[in-house]
Amino acid sequence: KNNSYISYLGPVYNNDKEKFFNRIDVLLMPSLLEEAEPLVIHEAMSYGIPVIAYNKGCIAEIVKQDSGLVVKSNLNLTNCTIKLINNWINDPNMFNQIRINSYNSYIEIKNESKVTLGNIMIFPSPNTSIPIVSRKRTEDFATNSFNGKARAL
Repeated sequence: KNNSYISYLGPVYNNDKEKFFNRIDVLLMPSLLEEAEPLVIHEAMSYGIPVIAYNKGCIAEIVKQDSGLVVKSNLNLTNCTIKLINNWINDPNMFNQIRINSYNSYIEIKNESKVTLGNIMIFPSPNTSIPIVSRKRTEDFATNSFNGKARAL
């Protein structure tokens, strides 16, 4: 159908992403595919944009009930979305809190990821260009004990 409120944009790259995220209020991800960990969800939440998506892959690990909506795949996403958005329209304070929660969830995930990635580092072997995997703490890397050549995964 032709609807002036809905448009298909296709892929959005680079600086256009910021413009895109600044123009939307909610990210709707209606995919029924087993999404591993869609980057777009993290990107949206980094702008304080709530996400509504089916429970596929690890989406439920990212989007919490206080920062968006994860819908069971046997339910109608459209009906659930309409109901939730109408609630947000009727209670702008609730929507603003959801936006704050969405951003805070992003920061929490980002900080947890830094700790996890800091414990798994790739260090080039001194005698070869083939990297080896070594478990080191972030503090070890910070002390330049590996000549600053370590790269986080």
